[in-house]
Amino acid sequence: MRVGIRACFISIAVLVAWGRPCAVWADSESAPTREYKIKAAFMHHFITFVSGWDFQQKGGRASEADADGPAPILIGIVGRDPFRGAFAPLLDRQVRGRRIEVKLFKGLSELSRDGEEVKRHPAHERIKKCDLIFISASERQHIEVLLGPIRQERILTIADTPGFLEKGGVINLVTEGRKVRFEINTAGARRARLTIRSQLLRLAKRVIDEDNHGET
Repeated sequence: MRVGIRACFISIAVLVAWGRPCAVWADSESAPTREYKIKAAFMHHFITFVSGWDFQQKGGRASEADADGPAPILIGIVGRDPFRGAFAPLLDRQVRGRRIEVKLFKGLSELSRDGEEVKRHPAHERIKKCDLIFISASERQHIEVLLGPIRQERILTIADTPGFLEKGGVINLVTEGRKVRFEINTAGARRARLTIRSQLLRLAKRVIDEDNHGET
């Protein structure tokens, strides 16, 4: 099972990015471009291994007629966008019968200019409507402020910044050479009322069961 799921992750990353199996990364692409295509594919695939969301209500559209079908799964990126279109090949691929939408939010590093500290993101209510939130490395100094208001929301919080799990984030992506791996905070998942399937936990580089914020 472990080998099968790992193979699935690898094939997803390649197939989503290139639309065919066994594709070779283009020489013209930089290492960061390749890295974030893989990270986007991982985030897309995490959705199938996490339960606890109610997508219909998440977008606030459960009672609204939607000509395009069910409410989308919303992925929010807070801070400087490192993906730069890496999600584009994924937007036409449905997960759990829903399409994906990506929303960009300015980071507190940009909003806190002239030394004025922002204690709450001005787009907080829109951020709360997302199903996944990726906090960019540009926000490493503001992770506590960004996570604080959403730790108990049903949001899968993701970053690729050291110490993210200890600050209450749920999944942290780790790059080792040319490999992208991930680590999981099950305490953060419980606090967000999310359940992570055991298959994903077994594939994690590291799993912690407590962080600096305790249980609620």
